[in-house]
Amino acid sequence: MRTINGIRVYKNIICIVLIAGLIMSITACGNKAKENKEFVTEGSVSDERISTGGDTADNSFMNLSTVFNKDESFHLNNVKGWIIDVVLIKDELFFYTNETVTSDISGTSGDATEEKNVVRFYKADADGGEAQLLAEIESGNKTYVDRMLVDGNSNIFVTKTKWISDERNMTKIYSLRDGSLTDKKDISSITDVSGDSWLDSLFVDADGDFVAVYDNAVKIYSKSLKVIADAKMEHFIEASCITGKGNVAVAVKDRDNKETLFVKILDKEKGDIIASYPIDSEYIDRLITGDGTFDFYYQTSDGIYGYNENVADVKIADFNKSEIDIDKVGNVLLRDSDRMYMISRSGDTNTLVCYKRSDSSRETAREVLTIKSENESYELKQHIAEYNNSQNEYMIKLIEHDDVTVPDIYGFSDAIDDTPIEIMVKNNMLMDLSEMIYSDPDLSMDELVPVAKDAMMQGGGLYFISPSFKMSSLIGKKDKLGDNGWTCDELKDYTDSLDKSTRLLYTGSKNTALRQILENTMPEYVDWDNGEAHFDSDSFEKLLQSISIGIKENASVADSEPDSFSGDKVGLYYGDITPDMLQIYNDICGELCFKGFPSDSRYVVSVSFPESYAVSADCENKDAAWGFIRSFLSEQYQGENLQTLRGIPTRRDVYEEYIKDKCTKDKIIDAYGNSVIPLEGGVMWDNKDIKLRPLTREETEQFEYLISNSGIRRTTDKHMLDIVTDISDKYFSGELQLDDTINLIQEETTDYMNSN
Repeated sequence: MRTINGIRVYKNIICIVLIAGLIMSITACGNKAKENKEFVTEGSVSDERISTGGDTADNSFMNLSTVFNKDESFHLNNVKGWIIDVVLIKDELFFYTNETVTSDISGTSGDATEEKNVVRFYKADADGGEAQLLAEIESGNKTYVDRMLVDGNSNIFVTKTKWISDERNMTKIYSLRDGSLTDKKDISSITDVSGDSWLDSLFVDADGDFVAVYDNAVKIYSKSLKVIADAKMEHFIEASCITGKGNVAVAVKDRDNKETLFVKILDKEKGDIIASYPIDSEYIDRLITGDGTFDFYYQTSDGIYGYNENVADVKIADFNKSEIDIDKVGNVLLRDSDRMYMISRSGDTNTLVCYKRSDSSRETAREVLTIKSENESYELKQHIAEYNNSQNEYMIKLIEHDDVTVPDIYGFSDAIDDTPIEIMVKNNMLMDLSEMIYSDPDLSMDELVPVAKDAMMQGGGLYFISPSFKMSSLIGKKDKLGDNGWTCDELKDYTDSLDKSTRLLYTGSKNTALRQILENTMPEYVDWDNGEAHFDSDSFEKLLQSISIGIKENASVADSEPDSFSGDKVGLYYGDITPDMLQIYNDICGELCFKGFPSDSRYVVSVSFPESYAVSADCENKDAAWGFIRSFLSEQYQGENLQTLRGIPTRRDVYEEYIKDKCTKDKIIDAYGNSVIPLEGGVMWDNKDIKLRPLTREETEQFEYLISNSGIRRTTDKHMLDIVTDISDKYFSGELQLDDTINLIQEETTDYMNSN
């Protein structure tokens, strides 16, 4: 039954996604096509004109800015509800909205209410201003409005769909006139495609003909819904649009050259392929109708490009430089190559935003600072764009990770180009940020979560900052392990006390166990500040003995990690600690002990930073570099990005809001404007189906204890780890005695440190 329900849910999700895709793909299909109806008719199926693409950008576009900024003067007034879709025809915007309206049920007593979905259709000038309400209709639970199409003469068509099963639908198309839907026609034969095929997009062109784009085929229908032409593609269609010349453009991936995309142009009247353009991109998010300058535009994850027969791959807009949050954007319309419209999602609202090309002289006059980051996430790119648009003095430029140039700013997680932070600091390659933060009037180390603050410091200096952190620990049952924290002596005593059938850790590999513990305790044995290794200590000797005895490679464990964790087959579990995981550990194990990784300081947790930033010692403008990276410690940045941070926020005030969000039992908008739903649902951990719920007071106190203590920073020095574990393997196998093993490790790690 679960499998059947799962399949049903999956199919329903597909239906919803397809509807959303249809909504987002209907663009300004008729824009200028009536006036520019220049069908390319040369050739036929046996004599195609296959283009290899136009020339690269000509000089008239090379000097244009690719930065687009929000046009603050653009507003649409008198609009109710979420904007779902928008179409641009000449100089007019046509769009519709959805709004859920709650009203009292007539004829009933008490507080009985009902919800209705109200759909409103509007028209407005492309420059903004007052929106004219064209119609207002109700959409029921079973039948809903899913498309709005507008032809070149501003005739509006609306489709309404009723799903009669998981895979079948009935769709009617109407004309919108004088505030009501008329001229109903059944187009289920167009939209109701079952099996492996599906309808991806539906357009109406300047002539009022309909273009249906399926997963690997295109069909053109007349106004009377008769097939005019059709074309079958050999490959999956990834995106489509009507071109500026009135033909059909489809993006497909060539089967024999999977790295190259092609946009194929179909003659609308014949269905023949009349041109094929290679696109220098692995993916295309959408194709967009062109104007007088370009025949079509295509959008990728990093920007929008223009394309025609003579000029290919002109970058019109660079999302990484522009103040465009592409993750919160629906469909995109270009009025021309200098202006575009996007539906922007923010909190519980959808609004239409206009962007205009910025002045290129503003970019060239600024000092450039470079950043090289192993985490080239969308959030980082967007933050760079926001910073670049917030001032006129500096330009942050993201350079390729394999670029050998020393950047002004490093972005990293555990190490910089496989070089540990400790080695970078020892060789004076990074700037100490302590003075910067101590003299900053708006930032203070005291504003940080204690466990994160302590882990960021090294030798009394601050060489990197991070907006988020993660915690790990060795966890077990409190009745078996006692108090939190321990030393290597205590680990050895615990290992000696284990039953012969109980394994110290779930892993059956001694090499893996040693590596896991050393990654989280390396500062106990390596002092880079003084250039000394301490593997010849009594603590390391006890650690090797514990792993040799406790990791019984032939001992059987339960089939799943949670079963081993909750039973008596495994003593300790190596796990990440988040509020969600804390809840899961409690549910499986009962009262927990956060034993931590064995160390003389008895640290309960180790701390890692998935996203960190440092300033190169070679940076010529360190104040400017600090001016950029300091923002990652600001309340605004961490608060606004709370749901996309790669860990727990490092600021105390944002952390407190983070915990409130985890505790909420209702859907809320938090203090930073994030839409929050209660923690609920289930997760599968091997064979365990675990239900999630909002955090309890006891769980928040448990987590508070962990973040309020000191933690050791997790370090990844791959070369050091390889030296230690490779030699230790010979001890574990009996090839080396313990004393010889320790002496050899001490000798080789000392040589390694001296050479770095």
